[in-house]
Amino acid sequence: MARDQLDVIERVGYSPARFIWIHTNAEPDFSLHLELARRGCWIEYDGIGSNPTDETYIAWILRVLDAGLGDHLLLSHDRGWYDPSQPGSQPLPFTYLSEAFLPKLAAAGVDEKTIRQLTVENPFNAFAR
Repeated sequence: MARDQLDVIERVGYSPARFIWIHTNAEPDFSLHLELARRGCWIEYDGIGSNPTDETYIAWILRVLDAGLGDHLLLSHDRGWYDPSQPGSQPLPFTYLSEAFLPKLAAAGVDEKTIRQLTVENPFNAFAR
């Protein structure tokens, strides 16, 4: 569906950079992640710290970076979802990405400049209109 949405955006004359494909991580065909990023849209991996595993996210991020598409990638932990009708249910903390995941990304060989791009520059560029 993301491909179709991007087609519509381009057909009416808007830049693919105006499109953020949220929940890209839900698409099992990784080639589509790269395809749409190459077309110029933002791909967004969210749910980091939940599902799939951090190792899967790190592998995907490394592949995106290796493809030279790090400037089209957004990261999120998509926190706040919980079921208040369940006893003891509460939102997950909003610190997972910075406190747990980014150190794992650094340990996997991603340098500080790239981490800054993923966490500061890319969100600014994606949302600054």
